[in-house]
Amino acid sequence: MGLKNKRILLIGGTSGIGLETARQAKELGSIITITGRDISHTKQIADELGIDQFTSFDVANESAVRKGLSSFDALDHIFVSAGSLVGAGPLAITESSKIEMALKQRVMGAFYIIKALLPKMKEGSFIFTSGLYADRPTAGASAPASSLGAIESMVKALALELAPIRINAISPGLIDTPLLQNFLGGTREAVYADVASRLPSRRIGKAEDISKTALFLMENSFINGETIHVDGGGRFI
Repeated sequence: MGLKNKRILLIGGTSGIGLETARQAKELGSIITITGRDISHTKQIADELGIDQFTSFDVANESAVRKGLSSFDALDHIFVSAGSLVGAGPLAITESSKIEMALKQRVMGAFYIIKALLPKMKEGSFIFTSGLYADRPTAGASAPASSLGAIESMVKALALELAPIRINAISPGLIDTPLLQNFLGGTREAVYADVASRLPSRRIGKAEDISKTALFLMENSFINGETIHVDGGGRFI
């Protein structure tokens, strides 16, 4: 069906996966809106992309989400790639506020966004991001694993409830994005090399690997309630 003239909202569209999706969708002729947490940075990225529509809000704040999305009349597809690594660490010493924030950003934020946008949609799709910890949790990752697993369960349940609007998730593996680069710091190259040597794909992921999957899910109207794994085989090592 193509995505030309389709109205696409990219929540977390100022960096990494969301920004790459914005670039690719614009090349396909879509009408793009991006959001970010900082309005000045979001405007800067919108100017660089050559788009007029942008807004800013914190996905963990329901009133901010409602206000930030109130100006939209209609939308076709929403891709939510916004997220963080908050809450990672041993449970015994991790502050409860950080665990709560991990769940609010990923899970409650998803519900806030859906509730705010449902009145503006008749069909189309929502796409959220899960992650490798939903399938392969590690020690010190109980909060991220819980939030990512909740997203995968949510899309299954809401596929039935939201019809004919579709809802899916993408589960990325290790993806080279500014978020991960900042998190790894000086260990980045060593971590990348180690993981790539063990992955069946023999490389870590790029933002475009995920953005291409998001655009595919927007176009294919027969995929619903699914989690698509784009991890280079990371679940199997």
